[in-house]
Amino acid sequence: MIRRSLISLLFLFAAAPLGADTAWEGYITVGAKYNSNIEYLYLIDRLSRADPPIKEGFFATLSGDIALVLGEEYQGRISYSLVSESGIDHPELSRFDQYLGGAFSHVFNEKLLLDCSILLHHVAERWPTPRQLYVDLFGWATLLYDHNEYFSSYFTARTGYYHDIDPFTDRRLDYFRGPSAGIEGGWYVYPAADPSYIKTSGGVDLNWFRDEEFDLYADERNDTLGVSNKYLRIVAMLEGAFIYDPFTLSLAVRYTFQYWLGIDTFRYLDWEKRRLEHSVYLLPEFEYRFLERYAVRAGFSIMKKISNIGENKNDYTDYSLVQFTGGASFTFSF
Repeated sequence: MIRRSLISLLFLFAAAPLGADTAWEGYITVGAKYNSNIEYLYLIDRLSRADPPIKEGFFATLSGDIALVLGEEYQGRISYSLVSESGIDHPELSRFDQYLGGAFSHVFNEKLLLDCSILLHHVAERWPTPRQLYVDLFGWATLLYDHNEYFSSYFTARTGYYHDIDPFTDRRLDYFRGPSAGIEGGWYVYPAADPSYIKTSGGVDLNWFRDEEFDLYADERNDTLGVSNKYLRIVAMLEGAFIYDPFTLSLAVRYTFQYWLGIDTFRYLDWEKRRLEHSVYLLPEFEYRFLERYAVRAGFSIMKKISNIGENKNDYTDYSLVQFTGGASFTFSF
């Protein structure tokens, strides 16, 4: 992890063109977080009955970002970010994310904004020796048009690819490999002359991951479980922020519907089902900024997921859950 971070930072410094109009900016954030129901990354952990993983935990959070901004009229940006959630009571639940990204943006006729971005993302887990999980590479293109001072609309398209990393050859993350693509659109409403806004959006994305097979039921059912990991996701969101400097109060409500393209089956028994899920999220947050460079933030989220896998006692697991997260942080910007 440290070696990868240094390589990324060296790339940032090397990318600064001689004589260009450049500026450095960034932030460091420290905080704490609680998660009442940590979702499983590996299905085999959910299916295991001998040693089920811990489903809640407290975390110390640390994140930072450093960015090189290039130019003014045609603005470019190269940035590196590191995010960690270190498990306080369960170190094995720690997670580390690294991001190396670049972006280009330009405003045409003071009305139309074009923003193009590319992002390389690397994920590891566990402490004190991180275990590599996966990398993904994504590209975005966004168009935002200001109709007037009270109303803007936008459209975003993205595409990318996930690739698992398996240094211990236990094959738990073999499924996490494949392409992903999506589109999103919506509008912003600015009810006053200040930066406060209301945003409504909707989107669709497709994730094409590998299917899985498990023989955990060989003794009990004399069968093999097949699980599909290709799915279509539809998202609708309503969010808003009330900004009265130095305070910001934001609230987001999101609904997600996921439809799996394949069918989960037991190979020899008369059981098959297509997985369907509905999820609702509520995310309020409060921020207070002071002394120009400092901010404190507090927020929480509530998520309710309802899955048809788990409705019947013959189903192989129950994906439905209720999750609560809450946390607070302190940020220094430079």
